Amino acid sequence: MRHFVPALVAAAVMVASCSEGFRYTVSGSGPFFSRYEGDYVYLVTNHEWRVIDSAMVGNSSFHIEGECDSAEIVYAYLGKDMSSATNIGNPFILEEGDVRAVEKSEGWYGFTGTPSNDRLADIFAEFRSIADDRAKLDFLAGEISRHHDILGVSLLCDYYILSGGSSITAARLMEGFPEELRQTPSMLFLEQLVSRAKTDVDGKYMDIEGESVDGAVIDLASVVDRDGAMYVLLDFWATWCGACRESLPDLKSAYSEYKGKGFDVYAVSFDGDREQWSDFVHENGLGWTNVIIDIPASGFRDVPEVAAYGVNGLPWNYLIDCSTGIIVGKNLYGEALFSRLSGLLGN
Repeated sequence: MRHFVPALVAAAVMVASCSEGFRYTVSGSGPFFSRYEGDYVYLVTNHEWRVIDSAMVGNSSFHIEGECDSAEIVYAYLGKDMSSATNIGNPFILEEGDVRAVEKSEGWYGFTGTPSNDRLADIFAEFRSIADDRAKLDFLAGEISRHHDILGVSLLCDYYILSGGSSITAARLMEGFPEELRQTPSMLFLEQLVSRAKTDVDGKYMDIEGESVDGAVIDLASVVDRDGAMYVLLDFWATWCGACRESLPDLKSAYSEYKGKGFDVYAVSFDGDREQWSDFVHENGLGWTNVIIDIPASGFRDVPEVAAYGVNGLPWNYLIDCSTGIIVGKNLYGEALFSRLSGLLGN
């Protein structure tokens, strides 16, 4: 669940210190940080991309401390500055106490040490242990219904939606939260996202078009309607998105294994540099349909076709049943994508 701030957004990020209130610390150490001496770890609020605090990496570690008047959902970003920083871990709750970064894999961290974050880690561990995608979402919905607090806000905005939960169910789950939490930036953003989305899982796909590397305009419908097409993955991505790049080897493997059985990909890039995107597509052998669309300075969420799909970040995808036009999967990556394709198209 890696998030990357688009360059246009990152350039506009403003540093905002918290008001006086409870004290917090966030710290981490290890060999990974030794490669980033002199860079900064930034605490960035969810959806607003507002920097709350930061600290320089030194002696293979970082330590941030400060005060806040209310708990916030934040991400940790690492880089020389915010324009080049990338997310290094799961979202966590900035609350009173000492939060510790715990390495889960190379360069990727979970955060523990305070009550809400320890509970969030336990819930996430149980969530990951569930094999069935629908059961995962049902589990999250149940936990959200039991936590009408900042923990529940994080589960809804940072886990349920990004794990493929439907906008309709998200709207219902939002109703259980008290008004003060529904006015938090994360919930206001989600409410806007849900209200603008016109389709989701179990709904009909909506057409979208873009320009190919050869300059031809290609729409999604032309790929869905191809002879022999069974399932098409609509994939929103960008070359500047590290998590998108990391997902490509699995997508290439899935495409190679299932393209002969009716699987295809329609990839929509949010890149601002067309030449860089075109070179990347060629150099990495991305053999499916690749198109690029124009993104306004205000960001990709203001593209009507993108807003209609409720895209909340990158990477983001939908699996479409070509025979019905119905969306049958959302945000399928790695093993989840292979498992779904295996069930639909066989081994």
